[in-house]
Amino acid sequence: MGVGLDFHLGEWIMVSPELQLWSYNFRFDEFLLNPGAILNFKLKNFFIGGGVILPFLISGDEDIESGELMPKINAGLRTNRIKLTLYLISTFHDLFEDVLLGVSIGTVF
Repeated sequence: MGVGLDFHLGEWIMVSPELQLWSYNFRFDEFLLNPGAILNFKLKNFFIGGGVILPFLISGDEDIESGELMPKINAGLRTNRIKLTLYLISTFHDLFEDVLLGVSIGTVF
């Protein structure tokens, strides 16, 4: 679950700050709050970009890594009503060894 904004800077660039709340392993007893920012390049309705997130453990097991910047790569489609994003998150020290793949769908206002 999350919220994001898209700031269009000209025809080709979109800056997207975001804030997501994740539950770990679908148990709903551990939660991470993930603020982040993505720089996207646009081509009509499609976009691709990268940025960082900074997860914080707000409840649950303290063995989960938090407080470390993590790279995020995304690509997607944005129409007048819907934004569909595919993303990949990793860590800087084990880049692309352990990854999280995700999909988000949202409403555009």
